Amino acid sequence: MTFAKRLSLFLLVLSTCAWAQMTPTRSQHHRLMAARQKLFTLQAKISNLQAEQVFVNAEVLALCRQVVVDNRWPQDTECDLNSLTFYSKPLPPAKAEEPKPEQKKEEPKADKK
Repeated sequence: MTFAKRLSLFLLVLSTCAWAQMTPTRSQHHRLMAARQKLFTLQAKISNLQAEQVFVNAEVLALCRQVVVDNRWPQDTECDLNSLTFYSKPLPPAKAEEPKPEQKKEEPKADKK
């Protein structure tokens, strides 16, 4: 056998060993597939719960607005969904009137001839 063939065979054996270490056994593969399936199931449940929470929040907000209308409270009344308390929206800060800068009157310039 030539040196090149021996070297190729040796490298092939080394790469096979390394590849075998990276390949899961049959039982590991089944556990990985089961864990992956469980992960997908949990992701679907989380997505459903998030969609349900958005729907519930919309219902509660509509109910809060209905309470405001039923009690004839001012239209700027808001509802805190976390504590279910009602409060009036703060007014925007009043802007102080800025004094206008005085415009200097331009004096007509005499024509220089």
